[in-house]
Amino acid sequence: MGELTISTFMWLLLLAFAVSLFAEKLRIPYAPALAITGLAAGMFPVLTKVSLSPHLLLGILLPPLLFEGALHLKAASLKRDIVAVAILATLGTIAAAFVTALAERRLLHLQWSACLTFGCLIAATDPISVIALFRRIGAPDRLTLIIEAESLFNDGMAAALYMAAVESFSHGASFSIVSIGVPLLTGALGGGVIGAGLGWVSSRIHSHLDDHLMDLTLTALLVYGSYEIANTLGVSGVIAVISAGVVAGNAGLFGTMTEKARESVLAFWEFAAFVANSLVFLLVGFTAAHYHWLSMPSVVVGAILGVLCGRLTIYPLLWVSHRVGSSIPISWRHVLWWGGLRGALSMALALALPSAFPDRSVIVSATFGVVVFSLIAQGLTVSVLVAKLKIVATPGEEVEA
Repeated sequence: MGELTISTFMWLLLLAFAVSLFAEKLRIPYAPALAITGLAAGMFPVLTKVSLSPHLLLGILLPPLLFEGALHLKAASLKRDIVAVAILATLGTIAAAFVTALAERRLLHLQWSACLTFGCLIAATDPISVIALFRRIGAPDRLTLIIEAESLFNDGMAAALYMAAVESFSHGASFSIVSIGVPLLTGALGGGVIGAGLGWVSSRIHSHLDDHLMDLTLTALLVYGSYEIANTLGVSGVIAVISAGVVAGNAGLFGTMTEKARESVLAFWEFAAFVANSLVFLLVGFTAAHYHWLSMPSVVVGAILGVLCGRLTIYPLLWVSHRVGSSIPISWRHVLWWGGLRGALSMALALALPSAFPDRSVIVSATFGVVVFSLIAQGLTVSVLVAKLKIVATPGEEVEA
């Protein structure tokens, strides 16, 4: 596998276009279709010259994906469900990581450090294909917003958890609340402050610009600048980009930008996110096809069961959310459980583990197995669940439990 060259990028983009067009004709989610195509094409090395490296995903493809999603999170729309989203993205991520780790400890008998690290990196949900499906079938806007918001902030929390766990275990420390909690808090809070601060500064600058190309350039600097600055300072770049996107979307996009600039920024980042998504899902398939995760069937099955068990923690947490005034319909909770897909972020975090990390090959195989199962099995059946639960809303209607 080599680097992503211009020639390779062109062929990947052409393949992504063809598969997405085909998926649209068949009315199936394009993400699972791209992943399946990647798996099939990966069997022929001549067709795949690049793999999903941590640098390619985390440094190049992930920031625009996070920013584009955060850009559309409107504070006013999220106000009703902010408590539920906050609980899912914080306590939900932590609970899922620990329950998954406990399940894998029992099912796979790995070292505790490996189980906990796997639980942290696999807690990052990636429901991009589900969101696209909901928008196509007319699912309630509120449900789509909850899933998207939880995924964005959940990604940041899971990445911060992973960094804290790896840092702790790599230095030979035993697990404790302090060894994990302190790096988690500093990483998450530091990233949030940096991203929000840069987002606010960029919003002030937008008010002095009258060229939409300059506005667009400034948003690109914000995306990659917040990520790089946060990582350089040793805090979460993922959370920094998300925070920057939320502030830019609420204070800059609809506060200080001209109408022409706003249209240009939205169109550009929508396109950038589509290209990045397409490349990511293809590369997920390519990379999985070249890694021998299928040689560990018991590990893969155990990992899938453990992750599904970990995701069950959303039920008691949403019950707590209901008790404090942020209620989510019961039927929606089932979709949130099954629709908690895992994707490229988890794969990149697994591949980024140090070569000497305990049970690294098992963690990578387990992660690949879960991601492939998630994107294909869950991604292709969420529509069936949505239809079965009859939660598709018509305009002006609110879905009840």
